[in-house]
Amino acid sequence: ANVVMLLVEFYGLRGFVALLRIPKQILLPAIFVFCIVGAFGLNGSMFDVWAVLLLGILGFFFQKMGIPLPPFILGFIIGPLAEINLRRGLMFSKGDFTPFFTSPIAAFFLAATVFSIGFTIYTQVKKSRSTLTTSL
Repeated sequence: ANVVMLLVEFYGLRGFVALLRIPKQILLPAIFVFCIVGAFGLNGSMFDVWAVLLLGILGFFFQKMGIPLPPFILGFIIGPLAEINLRRGLMFSKGDFTPFFTSPIAAFFLAATVFSIGFTIYTQVKKSRSTLTTSL
């Protein structure tokens, strides 16, 4: 698959560049139609079409309000997988949450998460203090 994608990208580059010359007034409605047809074609369900439309409107408002979209998209896609695997893990541990914190791999990821959040808070505080001192 990677070799085929490399060939398609390499030999299709001129065609992809030509797509950029299409005016937005034509290109965006075409993309919209392809998204709707693809959503309906996946399961043959109008629910999928309405979900695409509502999530598109929600994404538009997120963008207008300055809310970042990637965390929302990741949560929407990964959320059901995480829930299924949480249930699977709880079945293996007979409903006990301690293996999620006591196994070495889980402890490593928990420590990495705490470090990442702590480092982000530290840099934000340091950045805000430096802007306060430069503005005085």
